[in-house]
Amino acid sequence: MTLTYLDDLGRVRIELSGVLDGFALIERSTNQIYWETVRGGAALPVVGGAATLYDYEFAANTENFYRVSITSDASAYELVGVGSAATSASTTGPLLVPMPGGVQAGDLVFIYASAEIGTVNQPAGYSTVVDTGHSKVFLLGASGQPPAPQLTVTGGASNGSFIAQAAVWRGPFPSFEGIDTRTASDASRILTPGLEISTPRCLVLLGGWRNGTWSGSPTLPPGSTLLGNAPGSQSGQVWSWLEQEAASNIGASQFGGLNPMIGAATEAFVVAIAPAGSTSDTQSITPALGGCEIWLKSVRFPSLNQAVTIADYSPLSQPGRVGVFNVEGRSFPVGVTDVAGAYSAEITLVADTAEQARKLSLSLAVGDLFYLQVSPDGNPQLPPRSMYVVVSDTNIARLGVEEKRHITVSVQEVAQPAPQLAGATLTWGTVLDRYGRWPQLMNAEPSWTDLLAVVGSPEDLVVI
Repeated sequence: MTLTYLDDLGRVRIELSGVLDGFALIERSTNQIYWETVRGGAALPVVGGAATLYDYEFAANTENFYRVSITSDASAYELVGVGSAATSASTTGPLLVPMPGGVQAGDLVFIYASAEIGTVNQPAGYSTVVDTGHSKVFLLGASGQPPAPQLTVTGGASNGSFIAQAAVWRGPFPSFEGIDTRTASDASRILTPGLEISTPRCLVLLGGWRNGTWSGSPTLPPGSTLLGNAPGSQSGQVWSWLEQEAASNIGASQFGGLNPMIGAATEAFVVAIAPAGSTSDTQSITPALGGCEIWLKSVRFPSLNQAVTIADYSPLSQPGRVGVFNVEGRSFPVGVTDVAGAYSAEITLVADTAEQARKLSLSLAVGDLFYLQVSPDGNPQLPPRSMYVVVSDTNIARLGVEEKRHITVSVQEVAQPAPQLAGATLTWGTVLDRYGRWPQLMNAEPSWTDLLAVVGSPEDLVVI
C-alpha cells in the first residue's frame, strides 16, 4: 500500500499493488485504536492485483494510519511446473538441475537438494531458505526462463547420493510466515515438524531426507501433493506442497511407509510462505493543508472540492429539544427532554474574483452533502471543528466596485453519511463535454481505470 497526498482536490491517494484479486477493506485511524472505513473502501474491487482509492475526509495536519485487509477466493499461488529429479551416486558434482518450462518473470523457483556426504553449495543468484545439514532449499525470483543451474558440493565423495529437483510457482513475491526443521532417527518414516500459521493462503512446502534408500512412494503429510520422490542409491529425499487456505496451524506429520531401516538418520523441514502484503498492511501519512485552513468538499462530486477563505461566521446555534406540558390540577408542568439538536450557522466565504464566485456558486447549487474540513490549528476565525453540512440558503454580495464577492451560506450540521456512499471525480456530463463520441473517448482513455482518473469541473454537472 502506497499513500500520497494530492492538493488538487485535497485528497490522499491510496494505491494497492501486488495483492490478491478480490475485495479490499480500507480503514483509517489517528490512534490505531478506533478505526473507521474510508469512503468507498468497504469493499473496493481489486483486479489484476491492484486498486486505487481516494480519501477526502482525513484528519488534516495529523498522522493518519491506513490499513487494508483483503478478502479473496482466489488461490495465491499456482504451481507452474516441476522439473525431473537429477540424481548421482557421487557427491563430487557438478549436478545439472533440470528446469520446468513456461517460467515467467516474477515466478518463484525452488530447488530442493541433498548430499549424503558433504554440503550442497548455494547456486549463484539463489538464496538459501532451509538448511537441515544434508539437505537445503534454495529460492530464486525469476526474471524469465532461468537456465538449469549446476550444483556443487563442498567436502563431497565418490560414493554418496546427490539429488536435486526444481519446482516453480506463480504468485505474489513472498514473505516467510514460518520455517521449522527436525532431525531424528526412525526406522520407517521421516517425521515433519508442525508450524504456526496466522496468514491465509500460505504456500506450504514439506520435505524430508533419509540416510538410506527406499522403494515405492511414501505416504504424504495430510492434504499435501507430491512434488518429487527420489529414493537415491544410498540416501533419498521426498517433498510435497499444499496451499493452506485458512490461517490455521500445520500439525506435525510424516512421510511414512518407508522400508524399515533401524536407526536411519532423517532430516525434515516445513516452510510456510505468505503472499507479502496481499492480505493486510498498515501505512501512515500526515496530509498538510499547505497554508489553506479550510476546504469545502462535496461527498458525491469530489471534483467540486475547493479551498475557501472564511470572512466570518455567525455564532453556532444548537437548538434544544424539550417539551413542557401543563398538567390539570398541578402547579408544575411536566418536562420531556431529548438530546440537543445539531449545530447550524451562517458562514461568509470570500471569492477574490468573479470566476471564483461562479465556481463556488455552481458547487453550492448542486445541493449535495458537504464536508467542511477545518485545519486543527486553533485559528479563532475558523469554525471550531470539521463537520458534515447541508447548505440551505446562499447570498452573494459584491464589495463596492471590486471583483471580490462575499458569499454567505446557511449550513446545518448533519450525520456523517455511510462509507458506502462514494463519489466520483467526473460525471457523464464530463464525458460528453470532453470527448463527444465513443471513438474519441476510447482513444483518449483506453480503460475504465483511465477514465475514472479524470477530474471534471462544476460546468459538467448535468443538473446545473
